[in-house]
Amino acid sequence: MKKALLITGKTELSLLVAKNLLSSNNYKVIFSSHAPSPNFDAQFLAYKEDVVFSNLNLNNFADVRELVSAVDAVINLDVIAPPESCHNPDLAEKVNYFTTKNIVDAINSTGSTAKVIELSTTAVYGGRSDIHRYARVGDAVMPQYYDCFAVTRARAERYLVESGVKGFYVLRFTNILDSGYVKNAVTDGTIFQTPLTAPVEYITVCEASKVISSLVDDIFAEKKVVENRIYDVGGEQYIYLDFLDEISKRIKINLRRATSPKWFVLRGGSTAWLADGRVLKDILNVSAESVQNFVETIARANLNNKLIGVLSPALRQFIISKLQIMTNSPYYWVDKGMTDRINVFYGGYDKVREIPDNFSEIKIRPEEKDNFDYGYNLNKASLSSEELTHVALIRGGKC
Repeated sequence: MKKALLITGKTELSLLVAKNLLSSNNYKVIFSSHAPSPNFDAQFLAYKEDVVFSNLNLNNFADVRELVSAVDAVINLDVIAPPESCHNPDLAEKVNYFTTKNIVDAINSTGSTAKVIELSTTAVYGGRSDIHRYARVGDAVMPQYYDCFAVTRARAERYLVESGVKGFYVLRFTNILDSGYVKNAVTDGTIFQTPLTAPVEYITVCEASKVISSLVDDIFAEKKVVENRIYDVGGEQYIYLDFLDEISKRIKINLRRATSPKWFVLRGGSTAWLADGRVLKDILNVSAESVQNFVETIARANLNNKLIGVLSPALRQFIISKLQIMTNSPYYWVDKGMTDRINVFYGGYDKVREIPDNFSEIKIRPEEKDNFDYGYNLNKASLSSEELTHVALIRGGKC
């Protein structure tokens, strides 16, 4: 008998996950989302006997109870991420937190045995400095100020983990590159919200979808992946400036002529290099896909590369005119004297003035050996009060 799956969200990621799973002829899929998408629905005409598009509301508890009662697993991919989450934080909280809460409460109240795959983000670790570049499961969850995406996902995954639901998998993905990445990168100020010297990771939406669909197969067959755990899912590692340079080559934009180091923040960024980013992919035998090739393919399909390459100086003036009115850009924060954001993302106005004018003056620290101390034995089932005290102290807090 085919397993029934509830997939939330109508995104490129949920589209690919569903197609991967339906192609095996082992599953039936129910889609439910906070937003309608006729173009999305049309993608599944070939699978119409195994696909249901539900009008039930994920923010209505009675509706979620009905959905959860009908499935063997919930794949919760319906999230509001940057830049949309920056512009509409109320919607981000509604979708990112309360949808998860309703799913969890519905499972507990109905006695459902449905498994839960929860899409989260490595942004919950907060920004890593260029000194401490690595993060992994077990690190403190400390979302960056003003990152409502990370805050709402941290609240959601904590609610799930502490709920008593059995059979959950929280997947903290690094930045997922989909076909809208290039467009978002050049039309929204979030591209400047990561320090040029910061460690970053990216994974293609195709690779991310294979991780999730392979995990579903494992849940109902091989059971190699341990349930009731959080997993980091990483991609290719870069220093942000190097990543921008590589992508610039692919889309034929002279980034260093079209932008300025002063447009980029000095602190924050919601990324890190993941010390355990391949753990789940290795268990599931999911191979890596080239981020650079993916971006080049998207750019070729959406941009006139030759025109953009020639017009880099004009592009710079165009970007400046946009950044002056873009509430999501650091340029706007500095121009409008938004002190709170300046303190958070730069460390004060003095630091803004110290930023070099030329990209060649940006200093990238040499990579240092990562010696982070967990403070406890990862294989222990429980910790003593003394061990808990030590764990808290090395993270700058107290037990």
